[in-house]
Amino acid sequence: MVEWVWNLYGMDKLLEVVDPKLTTDFDQQEIEHLMIVGLWCAHPDPTHWPSIRQAIDVLNFEAKLPILPSQMPVPTYSATSAHTSTFSQLLSYGNIEFESIQVQSSSYIYNTDSSRVTTSSVASSPSASLL
Repeated sequence: MVEWVWNLYGMDKLLEVVDPKLTTDFDQQEIEHLMIVGLWCAHPDPTHWPSIRQAIDVLNFEAKLPILPSQMPVPTYSATSAHTSTFSQLLSYGNIEFESIQVQSSSYIYNTDSSRVTTSSVASSPSASLL
């Protein structure tokens, strides 16, 4: 869905995401701000994500809209000695998809699987070795 919305954004047709049942019963500027902030938050590169304050300021019309690339950037993942990320599996439950993610910093390992987050110390974890 993000790719579809991003493609419409790139073609300057962002309002086509609106359900036709709404006809014109919506504020076009609000929809534009909402969709662009959504794309900004879904940017494949986390270094481009807005802070909560930045997102709220744009949604409240207190800051300018960000200028995003016209096409969705290709996600890239890199590992350094300080941080290692492994996207181990994609779980499916009905129509909802959850990612099981392991992120390792120099001191802790954070694991998520759907709604649960666990933390363990690198020193005590047998799976703490870098891949």
